[in-house]
Amino acid sequence: MKKAFVFLVVLVSLSSPIFSKDSKVFPVSTEMQIGRIKTLVDRAPKGIFLTVGGERAFRGASMFEGIEHLIIFDISPEIIRFNTINRELLKAPSKEDYKRLRWEGAFTEWQKISKTLTEDDFKWWDDHVRNIKGYDLPESLNRYGQGNRFIKVRKKLLAVFPEVSKKFNNYDKVFLEYVTWPDIENLQKNSNDPLTKEEFEWFEKERESSSSCIQKFIDNPSQAIDWGQVIDYKSGNYLFDEKLYQRLHKLVLENKVTVVQLDLAKQEGIDLLVSHIKKQQSKLAIVDLDNLYRYSYMGEEKFRNALSALLCLGADNSILILMSNYIDYPCAEFSIYVGFTFENIRYWPQVPFFEVFINSLPHDVLPLINGRLYEGKDELPFYLMKQ
Repeated sequence: MKKAFVFLVVLVSLSSPIFSKDSKVFPVSTEMQIGRIKTLVDRAPKGIFLTVGGERAFRGASMFEGIEHLIIFDISPEIIRFNTINRELLKAPSKEDYKRLRWEGAFTEWQKISKTLTEDDFKWWDDHVRNIKGYDLPESLNRYGQGNRFIKVRKKLLAVFPEVSKKFNNYDKVFLEYVTWPDIENLQKNSNDPLTKEEFEWFEKERESSSSCIQKFIDNPSQAIDWGQVIDYKSGNYLFDEKLYQRLHKLVLENKVTVVQLDLAKQEGIDLLVSHIKKQQSKLAIVDLDNLYRYSYMGEEKFRNALSALLCLGADNSILILMSNYIDYPCAEFSIYVGFTFENIRYWPQVPFFEVFINSLPHDVLPLINGRLYEGKDELPFYLMKQ
């Protein structure tokens, strides 16, 4: 009977072409519901967890009860820096201690946990995590439990709309597009929850930004959703689960978290990764290659080349996890995850297929395939692909 091991999860930045010089990276991952890989992770044998990305790597590893070593790699210096700093912060004895260091603690507190962290590291973290720019929804959920400030501001604005509606053609959309602070400043004196000037200035600044989602929310009110009230962002999240946090904490203290910068699209990158894997006294258990198969990242030809080098380091029931974004809202995107055992991979078509397959499935089928593990000779439903 053959031993079973799961694919190693590789750490890479997601949702942007990380193999492009001009690509944007996300140290705090865009994947808010990565906890959904738990059904796949639970079927993996003990071994190495190889993963790509920033925060997503730590979340994925925290769910793996059989983890013996975590290997994280990425091409992006920013992702590597996040992972290196976060590895040190995870030396904090509890998740509450860690959360304070993550969001509030002074540099002197950081030094009590790790002498290797520098003031430059602290400033970088303050800029890229505490005051994250751009796609901040995942970290807003992590820190505050809510992810759409616009909803509360809109409610306060519309409370005064009847007083000035004639000026704005009796049309709430026009009101939200053009209202100024002088229009409403003196209309809130009797309100129990008035809109503050700071709140309005935030709204006005966002409304004028071409990259902001506020105008989209004004045009399509139904898309303005507080995702903290809708999605499960806590499952598989070590920021909310002491048991998951302690699993990462233990790995760090035992020096079982490896962070390495490399380009998996190049042979020297593959060779370097393989050498790090072979240094461990474990087999590959889980390999999470996320959406590296996409043409805008590696492309399937290079992806398959790297994958073939990893297959021999696992076993028939080692698991590969792939991700695809399947639905977008303004400033929010959601993903599905599909798993394959190493044995199943050996029956894959020889030609690239996954990107066109996953993007061609009927939209109502995509969420149904989420969490599916293909084993042995299980076949993918290629007949469902749009013609």
